[in-house]
Amino acid sequence: MGVNSALLEWSKRASAAKERSLFVGNLSNDVTEEMLRVIFSEAGAVMNFRLVTDRV
Repeated sequence: MGVNSALLEWSKRASAAKERSLFVGNLSNDVTEEMLRVIFSEAGAVMNFRLVTDRV
């Protein structure tokens, strides 16, 4: 996994904002919070995080 160029560009434009939210869906059940923090930290500081999983 890596951060694509569209996400990096969005991050640059949003850097002046105080707060942004991002929804990411269709993730494998194997994906962990730590994995996502590492990936998204490439685009900037991750201030808050919520990993919601399906009830199965």
